[in-house]
Amino acid sequence: MSMSNNNNNNNNSFGMLNLQRRGLFIQTEDTPNPESIKFLPGREVLSSSLEDVEGGGESVGTGFYAVHSDREEIARSPLAKRLFQIEGCKSVYFGADFVTVTK
Repeated sequence: MSMSNNNNNNNNSFGMLNLQRRGLFIQTEDTPNPESIKFLPGREVLSSSLEDVEGGGESVGTGFYAVHSDREEIARSPLAKRLFQIEGCKSVYFGADFVTVTK
């Protein structure tokens, strides 16, 4: 094996070591509704510029609320879209720093 070939193999192996892993610690809280759970990711969920967007779901206070039948609104939010793919998810509520899911 030539020296340049060894260098290529070493570079590829080294490149694999540089892969970054992403992680997120999410806390949960109970809610008064036993069918709901509140997720607290410790970071912004709904930016203030999106909270009251006209036509972007039902704005409730300073959040965003959608039910399973709100297809157009759900399509505008990748997170809502993924959550509604979970069997039994009936509604989601996004606040500035939390997500509440109701089954």
